[in-house]
Amino acid sequence: MRKLFVQAGYVLVALLTVYLCVWCGDEETEKPKVSFEEKLLTTIPEDLNMMYEDGAIYTAVRIRFSPDGKQVAYNARNGNKHLVIVGDKKSEGLDVAGAPVFSPDSKQVAYEVRNGGKEFVLVGDKKGEEFDAVGPPVFTPDGKVAYWAVKGNKSFVVVGDKKVKSFDFVHPPGTTPVLINPVIFSPDGKQIAYCASKGDKGFVVVGDKNGEEFDWVFPPIVFSPDGKQVAYGAKIKGRCFVVVGDKKGEEFNTVSDIVFSPDGNQVAYAATQGMEKFIVVGDKKTPAFGSLYVSGIVFSPDDKQIAYCGCDGAKYEFVVVMGKTAEYPNGKKSEDFDVVFSPIVFSPDSKQIAYGAKKKGKSFVVVGDKKGEEFDMVYPIVFSPDGKKIVFGALNGREIWWKVWNY
Repeated sequence: MRKLFVQAGYVLVALLTVYLCVWCGDEETEKPKVSFEEKLLTTIPEDLNMMYEDGAIYTAVRIRFSPDGKQVAYNARNGNKHLVIVGDKKSEGLDVAGAPVFSPDSKQVAYEVRNGGKEFVLVGDKKGEEFDAVGPPVFTPDGKVAYWAVKGNKSFVVVGDKKVKSFDFVHPPGTTPVLINPVIFSPDGKQIAYCASKGDKGFVVVGDKNGEEFDWVFPPIVFSPDGKQVAYGAKIKGRCFVVVGDKKGEEFNTVSDIVFSPDGNQVAYAATQGMEKFIVVGDKKTPAFGSLYVSGIVFSPDDKQIAYCGCDGAKYEFVVVMGKTAEYPNGKKSEDFDVVFSPIVFSPDSKQIAYGAKKKGKSFVVVGDKKGEEFDMVYPIVFSPDGKKIVFGALNGREIWWKVWNY
């Protein structure tokens, strides 16, 4: 199993999709400005357990920072009960609690809950309708909450307090029914998209329109920057490909990590063909990577570079930045780390990259070739508009910080 992963704390997620004009209209929520002031946000109380029963860190990947960087929410345990803590305010003890998520304006927190055999979503102190199962909540741009829910043998998309459309479960034919992905909104906030199925066929729904049926569809579903197209992976007769709009790409054994270029004219993704692995950009492939596992692909803002995380078996992980040309130069490779945390972030001028990494048990942020201060865990990175400093979340013992680095 690869060690490379996208931290649950990162706000990058594939989600269920429904047309939101009915609820959102043309409203837009102004995004809060990110704080560039270093601050100790909270200290986890000593009576709260940060560990899973197997000894793994429980809180470390369940911390969420508000979009403005001024607040933090996290999961913890007290005895056999799960808690969600927002700032210094604790929830009641719960059977199971999902990871918290902040609203775009940083004013609300939502999370899924299982209590007494039923599941529901809590938004602040407001309890939603009970279902047999619910998926991770996502905030709409105007502050409503959207999520998938299951009742009986049907699943729904829920936006606010309204249930939209009923589907069978999303699952490969012949397997246990499982809903697989939470909700993604278009950049303008007017549409969302999700995987669904009826019978033994899967498809993607964008707005109120069902897409073409395949044997299987899978996330991530991604919108183009202008919100006019979606891309996702699909499978027919054991062969996988990427669908962009209504066009199917080349067939491979696997496809993953789909991302649009900043101008929306191309998609890039990782693919395998037999034992060979590639990055595909538009209709061109890199030379085969051999044993290298590729993940976390990202374009630079100027659309001239691509960066990705690489993993050579279970030995080490690293970051590569390469030019986006037909020749695909090998690019510049970072040093080796035990773990690289996605996502990689380019500076606004495309001249620097930043990412989290771990080596010898300690985590830190890397900007270019520079390694920052060591912590127990580091979280999403944001560049300042002039690209001269970054801010990020950090866990140091029981202290949760919002850190500033003038690199």
